[in-house]
Amino acid sequence: FIIAHLNARKPAAQAAVAATFANLCLLLHLSTSSGCEAKKIALIHALVSSCSPENLGIQIDLSEQAIFYILQGIVTLLWGDKPTVDYACQLSLNLIITKLKDATSEEKSKEISRSIERMILV
Repeated sequence: FIIAHLNARKPAAQAAVAATFANLCLLLHLSTSSGCEAKKIALIHALVSSCSPENLGIQIDLSEQAIFYILQGIVTLLWGDKPTVDYACQLSLNLIITKLKDATSEEKSKEISRSIERMILV
């Protein structure tokens, strides 16, 4: 998965990976083909694995733009999809959302993270 390259050192590379993730999330959200649920779950799993402390460290060191795109992708992926939301809860996605929210100073990213938290906690 491309998401495994989030640990790139250059902010532009991080943003490119995160934008690709967000676009893939949008494509999956809009798709009506069978098997999309499994792909969404695989994408959530890849994100959680890539954002683990072993891969990104204790603190998330991502560019503001990368954080925004990741959060935008997550909210798109989870929107209106109860099985994917349930799976995200099982993987403790909320911990990563909290870390991303703490790592950004951009209000638009914080707003998206709060929306995701509300989806996960419901």
